[in-house]
Amino acid sequence: SEAGNDETAVWKKYDEGNPRWFSDLKIAHDGGFGEVEALFTMDRFFWASFAIVSLGMNLYFLCGVNIQVLAKEEWVVDTTDKQNHIILNRIIGLFTHKQIVPVVYLAFLELGLLLVLLGRTTILIVAILLAIQRGQPSRLWRATIRLFWGRLPDLMTMSSMRLLNYVTPSIFIPALSQELSRARQHPWLARVMSMSGFLLVRVIYGIIGFEAFMIKFKEASICLNESSLEAYICSLAFLNQMLGIVQINPLLQTRMFRYLFGGEDGMRSDRELRVQHVWCAMLGRKIWQISKTRTGGHMWFVSVMLAYTDVDFQRLTLNERQFHKDQLPSPRIRKKKNNILHHEHD
Repeated sequence: SEAGNDETAVWKKYDEGNPRWFSDLKIAHDGGFGEVEALFTMDRFFWASFAIVSLGMNLYFLCGVNIQVLAKEEWVVDTTDKQNHIILNRIIGLFTHKQIVPVVYLAFLELGLLLVLLGRTTILIVAILLAIQRGQPSRLWRATIRLFWGRLPDLMTMSSMRLLNYVTPSIFIPALSQELSRARQHPWLARVMSMSGFLLVRVIYGIIGFEAFMIKFKEASICLNESSLEAYICSLAFLNQMLGIVQINPLLQTRMFRYLFGGEDGMRSDRELRVQHVWCAMLGRKIWQISKTRTGGHMWFVSVMLAYTDVDFQRLTLNERQFHKDQLPSPRIRKKKNNILHHEHD
């Protein structure tokens, strides 16, 4: 086939001599700040609106549904086999014949997690206001980045099963490697404390997330006995929560940060993490500065910040090779995406 012949030709080209695989890749030495204005496209408003709607819907279901459960359901019942799969009920059963209804336990759990997230969000907002008042730009933009790229995305997708994200192998193993790398830079006592805290938190997350999964799985199976429409809605809701356990965008962002700021070993030291945090903070400030020059500056700022993805990170930090006019006469070719095959047009 034509595709096969093209691939064979490319294979032969790079299989001879010393091929220049990455000769056209260039890191933006200005941190990509000179190209930030390219992020200001109209589709940002659509994606930001989608994010805001997701935030509102998630908060509604977390608050409305769980509060309704607490208002209608009986909280404590006599011991039955139906509640025995809950670890907390097994512990309570050692001292009393009463047990907590699983859906009530789940409602308290999710409302508690929501209160923690809202509290941390409030702390960031207060930190932003104090930084503005005291004239501390580094703290202002660091807190702003944590708000838009940390707390708000968490609120958009938060559920009790989301805690399983932290014990998923693709998340846990790189995080463990990073923690071990950072721990080696400190005295042995600090290493033990750091690693113990890291593992303890992950164990707690795993237990709570697994408990939530068992409860929701059981509730979803009960829904299958209802009418066909209700069964489909319930199953789709459960499937959506399962798919949301691992958030792809934060994962990709972390991988991109590790690639650029972690160096050859892929491990970010404390100093490299500080450089990463400062870069993010300065990027947020640059987005704000450009937003102020446009009509509806605040809307532009919120839209660009909420719609920022790993693709934008790559767009900012990589520059296309600067070609001579006689090398690439076609504007179409000059606008091509930068990749390892770019120099074939030489």
